[in-house]
Order: sequence, then structure tokens, then C-alpha cells
Amino acid sequence: MELLYSEEDEAWKAIIQKTFPLEQILLETTEFLGSVLDELASNTTHQEDLRRVHVHLLCRLLDDLRVIHLSASIGYQAQAMSLLASVYELIATMQDVGVSPEKARGWLEHKDDANTFTKSKAARKLWFEFLGVPDAKKAAEDEYKSTYRMLCMFKHYNPQIQQGLSLEPSDKGLTFSSGPQANNANIGLSCLAIAQACAFAIEGLACLVRLFSTHSVEVQTVMTLHRKFKGFEAELLDLGR
Repeated sequence: MELLYSEEDEAWKAIIQKTFPLEQILLETTEFLGSVLDELASNTTHQEDLRRVHVHLLCRLLDDLRVIHLSASIGYQAQAMSLLASVYELIATMQDVGVSPEKARGWLEHKDDANTFTKSKAARKLWFEFLGVPDAKKAAEDEYKSTYRMLCMFKHYNPQIQQGLSLEPSDKGLTFSSGPQANNANIGLSCLAIAQACAFAIEGLACLVRLFSTHSVEVQTVMTLHRKFKGFEAELLDLGR
């Protein structure tokens, strides 16, 4: 059994070479999210309940994105992927309340500690319908199966995932290990985690701008960030090869 915590710096040096362009997009997006938070927190001209819900959620989103970034960057890929499952749920909640502002008061007064306020897949379907996505139900179902289910495999210690994460190749064969991972497969996972964080951050930003902004420059900024992110699509698809 190897404890590899002392190797975090080395893991970061190996991972940053692959993830740097994505990290820049994530940082740009979170900075813009921060400016939106400042505006929402101080601007009471918007619907008050709707504004308060999104300020609460945006505070959490920014913190979660930071932890995902840090975790993935120093080789803790499983932790980053696990938290991304929660971010999927958070984005769905932002969109759910955004599409149906009358739900905002219900979110603020929610007292049920056994059930979540938002059903994520249903909320995503409503958001896709709001955006005019063809066959929104299928789009939400496909995303749920391909993205959310995969993230939850990390979150819930699925044996198919965990057995691979706990083993590290060495000159002695396979060794149980705990700590940062920076072999090729895990560097690919770091890229995937940061890429998914980018996608969720841009979605959250697009939701907020659509709901609260009348400034065309902000819309253009979202579109620019989206184009930058899509520019890395080929590289992301190539990670597993």
C-alpha cells in the first residue's frame, strides 16, 4: 500500500500540461460568474425571491467549481468527478426555478430534509423545452444516462470505478495506492473533470444571463466562452485513446 500525498506537486506538474487551456476557460467563466454574483447580490430590481435563490446557488456553484478545479489539478480525480454530480443537480435547480419563477418561494421555504427540492432530469427537460431543443425529453434522458450516471458512479463508490482507482502500476506490478494519480489514464480523467466543470459553469452562466441580463455584451461573452470550450472538443474526444 502506497501513500502518495507527498507527490501532489509532481502530479500537478504532469496534469497542468494537458489541462492548462481548459483551466483558463474555467477561470474566465468563474470570474464572470463572480461579477454576476456581485451584481445580483446588490441589485434589488429583479424579482426578489428569484434573485435570492440564484444568489444562494451561485455562491455554492463558485465554491464547488473551485474545489473541482483544485482536486482535478493535483490528481484527485474521483473527488472532482463526485462533486460534479452535485453540480449537475445545482445547475438543474437554477434552471428549474428560472423556468418557473413561482417556485422560488418554495425553494426558500423548503423544509423537507428527506427529499431534494428539484428532480434534476425533469428540470433539465423543462430547460431544454424552454430553449427550444428538439425532443427535449430524449435529450434530458440521454444526458442523464451518459453524464449524470457516470458522475454518480464516482460519487457512490461503484465497484467498477473504485477497483480501477485504487490500483497503481509499479515495477512490482499493480500496487494499492492512495493519493494523487498522474498516470496517463488519470490525467485524462483530470481533463474530463475540468472540461465538465467548464460545461456546467458556462451553462450556469448562460442561465443567469438569460434570466437577469439585458446587456448584449454579457450575452456575447457567454457565446465567446462557449466557442472557446467547443474548440477543445476534438482533444476531449481523444483523451481515451
